[in-house]
Amino acid sequence: MKNIKLKYFYFIFTITVILSSCSPKIYFTPDLRTRLENNGVDLKNIQFYNDRQVLLKREISSGEAKVTQGKVIVENGKYINIVKLKPQTPGVCVKKSYNGVDISFEFGKDKSLSFGPNVTDGSKVKYYQLYANEWKDGLGKVSYDYKIYYIQSGGGQTKLMIKKSELNNLEIDKRTIKGRKL
Repeated sequence: MKNIKLKYFYFIFTITVILSSCSPKIYFTPDLRTRLENNGVDLKNIQFYNDRQVLLKREISSGEAKVTQGKVIVENGKYINIVKLKPQTPGVCVKKSYNGVDISFEFGKDKSLSFGPNVTDGSKVKYYQLYANEWKDGLGKVSYDYKIYYIQSGGGQTKLMIKKSELNNLEIDKRTIKGRKL
């Protein structure tokens, strides 16, 4: 019986590894950005995705609770407005800076989030990760829809992804040398 469970575990593990290695998306990195831009690909023409859930919270007045977009809950007697960004939500680049990008996941002015290379991660590969204006007690402060929200715990680790097929858009100058004869 134990041997069957072990074989079942290895089977499920193998299938999981195979399926995850065939992922149609890859993480957006500074090297990948440079490669795309050097090949004339405008970042505003690329479909971006977030890799995990992001919750933005802010406290609001009871009068504002009736007209606020998003989910409104009562927490400790206070009205809380929550904007939820689910994993794999498609977004577009609305602004580029030297090393960062602003990605909008919905229509409207000031409805974008900033991403840039992570600098605190000790790894060699730098991913484009969610930025905040400031961090305090694990919560990131951002401006969204002209209001101040706080990125909830774990959301600050959100990274950008693009489809692997976007790399097929790179124009490759390729030719074969036929040689010279006398």
